[in-house]
Amino acid sequence: MSRSLKIFIVDKDNITVSIVENYLREVNYDFSLEKCGTLSEAKEKIDENALNLFIVDASENVEQIGTEIDNLEDTFKNCKFIITAYDFKTDNIVRFLRKSKKDFITKPIIKTRFLEIVNEIVEKMTSEQDFSGQGKVISVFSNKGGLGKTTVAVNLGYELARRDRRSKVAIVDMNLFLGDVTTFLDITPPYDLSFLIEKLDVTKDVVDLTTQYSDSNYYVIADSPYRDYSRNITKEDVVKMLNVLRKKFKYIIIDNSSAITGKTKYILDLSDMILLITESNLPTLNNCKRCLDFFEHIGLQKKTQIVLNRYSSFDECKKQDVADILQKDIFAVIPNDWQTSSSAINKGITIGETNPFSDIYYSFGELADLVARKLCR
Repeated sequence: MSRSLKIFIVDKDNITVSIVENYLREVNYDFSLEKCGTLSEAKEKIDENALNLFIVDASENVEQIGTEIDNLEDTFKNCKFIITAYDFKTDNIVRFLRKSKKDFITKPIIKTRFLEIVNEIVEKMTSEQDFSGQGKVISVFSNKGGLGKTTVAVNLGYELARRDRRSKVAIVDMNLFLGDVTTFLDITPPYDLSFLIEKLDVTKDVVDLTTQYSDSNYYVIADSPYRDYSRNITKEDVVKMLNVLRKKFKYIIIDNSSAITGKTKYILDLSDMILLITESNLPTLNNCKRCLDFFEHIGLQKKTQIVLNRYSSFDECKKQDVADILQKDIFAVIPNDWQTSSSAINKGITIGETNPFSDIYYSFGELADLVARKLCR
């Protein structure tokens, strides 16, 4: 490996330090461990560009340590922080988790939980090294079903392809076993996602394992119709697939499941942009706000953009009200045009092919332009 995992541990207890060292030897990645007795001593030695994990004991004063770590997080944005102690009060944990992405581990440190955190860091570092950085991955997501997520994903991908006919665009249905992309585009692919992943190491051109839509530069990777195959897709499979797709496609649109599983979280983490879909009614906005809070906790908020779908000027909750509730600007607005949308779905074609003079068609064009400008500037 060209990079090693840089770790600081601040703990006066030599036994705990030894335990951590022993656990780290089970990680299949090079690491360096710097040991300090106090937080002030550690601050003097930290290299801002080479810190992946910071472990600090807060047994003596969790309130003070937690506040100091809050400040360090602002500087070391790519670093994971673990606070350890023999006992944690629930109110302390809740307070600090509201504003940061720290993890709390009770002493003695349990190996499974510790290695789970470390392996997540390693997986992220490995994926960052492997990706070519050419194609851009755009995740379309909503944490509530029925908000038009697939409609947005399918039509955004088509518009991106239509605007740049020299480049290829792929849409990947990651709503495993329950996906609708092939229904929306009325295609029956000879290959699915699980087959593509299985053949990645032997195929000469991954495009041959996708399905071209309507003689265009738009390609579909379908979800597997078999539940067992879907379950067998691992994080490593996702990394390998995206690495290959980035080299062949300018944009890769991911139509995600609405459930925030470990696999979904990993896909979101690897994406260059997340389009979070919402509508202008209070139950949906409350769900969306909770999702944004969670994204902030796990460090995804900066690449997340809000798409207000099925919006009408007659809605009681106006666009600015939505932005105020979510405390985030609205990236794009898709108008409510049930007739055109349902007609497109029933015909198995895109909205632009159904009614190229509709406001909803123009809005998807504007969304494609916004995405392209933001990702390629």
